[in-house]
Amino acid sequence: MRRRQISALILVAVLTTACAGLTVGKSLIVSGESLDELGKAFVQTGRLYDELLDRRIITVEDYRAWANFANGFRDQYPNAVALWKLAKASRDEEGRIQVETLIQSLRQQLVAFAVSAAGKLGG
Repeated sequence: MRRRQISALILVAVLTTACAGLTVGKSLIVSGESLDELGKAFVQTGRLYDELLDRRIITVEDYRAWANFANGFRDQYPNAVALWKLAKASRDEEGRIQVETLIQSLRQQLVAFAVSAAGKLGG
């Protein structure tokens, strides 16, 4: 259990720092790396929510909120990747700004869920 708590806290730390330096004006390389880290963190957060539900640490309603976000993330993430690839290939400044804004939005939402899950695990 203690090891899982540490893993959850590491996940939150990675999420809060992985894209924290991402601001409009950074390169598309940073955006690509941020997308990669965001995808990995999403999978880890999902596993954590699955475990919390299985262990009855969270309610079905808590999990449903995560599941609703996860469905939206699964729709938006491939679009962000496609937009990033297009902006990178065309060196499109407007596309770069759009993808960076989308990454920030997804990251902020994911951080909120990861923090909540980590708090439940610790409690």
